[in-house]
Amino acid sequence: MKILICRCHSFSLILPLPQDVLAYLKEKGTVVLPQGCHPGQLGSSSIGDDDDDDEWDSYENQEEEEAVAPDLKEFNKEIESAISVLGGSVFPKLNFSAPQDARWIGFNYSLKSTSPGDIYLLLKSSCFITHDLCTPFKDCVDKDEVDTSVNYCLVLREWMDINPAHEFRCFVKDQELVGISQRDVTQSFSSVVQDNHNIRHDIIQFWNERIKDKFSLVNYTFDVYRPARRKVILIDFNPFGVTTDSLLFQWHEFRVTERCGVEGEHGDDAELSEDLERLELETVRNGDNRERSSSPLSMEDKPEFRYIGGTTGVQPHSYWNYGLPSDVRDLSSGEDAQKLVDLLQMTQGQQESDSSEDEGYGLNR
Repeated sequence: MKILICRCHSFSLILPLPQDVLAYLKEKGTVVLPQGCHPGQLGSSSIGDDDDDDEWDSYENQEEEEAVAPDLKEFNKEIESAISVLGGSVFPKLNFSAPQDARWIGFNYSLKSTSPGDIYLLLKSSCFITHDLCTPFKDCVDKDEVDTSVNYCLVLREWMDINPAHEFRCFVKDQELVGISQRDVTQSFSSVVQDNHNIRHDIIQFWNERIKDKFSLVNYTFDVYRPARRKVILIDFNPFGVTTDSLLFQWHEFRVTERCGVEGEHGDDAELSEDLERLELETVRNGDNRERSSSPLSMEDKPEFRYIGGTTGVQPHSYWNYGLPSDVRDLSSGEDAQKLVDLLQMTQGQQESDSSEDEGYGLNR
């Protein structure tokens, strides 16, 4: 199963998740931080006797009488030690994903973490993490044919402030680099427009020298950071398929016959067509108003480098909607028709009630 190969096991400090921590992360319901953990307080797990800590716990007990904060002090110490080794600030993720959808709850809309409390809050608030823990192979075609057991780990990387103009996602199909996309599609960067030829050249050279024929998959994506000329840094690998954001491309342009990075033809054309229709629908919902090629890329175009050259191609941030209540998301997307019906009925009932009150007021004058 190729998704397993894309797990992060390098450039990081890796902490295996004990069973009690894993159970805590999988637990549904109200988000309650472990005992002694507060966001933004490095070392808080070792100062649980302070007056401020007692006041915080007292407040939590008043608000969440039924919620029980787990005792994860031993693992907290491991996290604190790793944070210290990595310079005091880290980027957290699990084996497959980072809690990118939980940015809204982080300080300054960021995943930057300085304490165990920061990390737990991000992980517990993330739908991506829940998916990885509960159904990581849901979209894989060979999930019933191979061993899908996962030894889950907390992966911590030294925090680095990254200029989004220098991030790019690269697509490799049949061991050929076929596409390069601007990573942040919420804005246009003049530096990318002006330097696009050098950026493309540097990434191709980096792939040829450092990755090609060295990575075990034939189809995959990888993210890089290019802060300066002839300097490219590998960030991560991802599966080649619809579970990975295709950014300024669409998956059918690569004639995708994979799901979740698992090679193999679809059972029939109808299933592939259904997947493509779903992708097109998701594109419309995301507000994408750019012109896209409807045909697969030709060999002479590869790798095509796509970037936003003006404001017409800018897209809304794909993670912003995760900070909204689920009812609001369902209403705006139209995914739950019953909620829309309930809202209309409630609005109609309120209008009728207001109308009756107005009529009564008129008769009493």
